[in-house]
Amino acid sequence: MIEELRDKLREFIPAEEGAAIRSMLESYAAKNYVPKHAPSVYLNYMNGHTCSFDRNGSQCVNHPYVWTMFSVPSQHVMGDCIEECFDKALFKAGWS
Repeated sequence: MIEELRDKLREFIPAEEGAAIRSMLESYAAKNYVPKHAPSVYLNYMNGHTCSFDRNGSQCVNHPYVWTMFSVPSQHVMGDCIEECFDKALFKAGWS
């Protein structure tokens, strides 16, 4: 189901539909995403690396997730919740 929604976001769709899909993805992640690290690990990463977060637009076909995070070690990572972004960034940056 989630991948089907994400595939739909990769196509041009009306803004209202894109906003509704991203809202569903965000709600699903809030209920179901299990963080891979403790909040203190995320904080340590942020203390060592400037991080910026952007909410992806409802018609942003290149970013079929809710959030995009950027830091120098990880570059751009995307997720449906902030914790997912951090987990992907930590993995790309070589943190265990």
